[in-house]
Amino acid sequence: MTNTATDESLRRFARQLRKMGVDQRLNSLGAKEGDLVSIEGSKFTFEYEE
Repeated sequence: MTNTATDESLRRFARQLRKMGVDQRLNSLGAKEGDLVSIEGSKFTFEYEE
């Protein structure tokens, strides 16, 4: 489980999602920069990096 209390933990989580291809998949499904995305009950603002 990710510790959401620290910025470093959140950055690590975001890197893991990118490595798994989640960013690309969300983008291909139409997610746009700034969209609110919910995965397994966790909500975050989508920021796409190519």
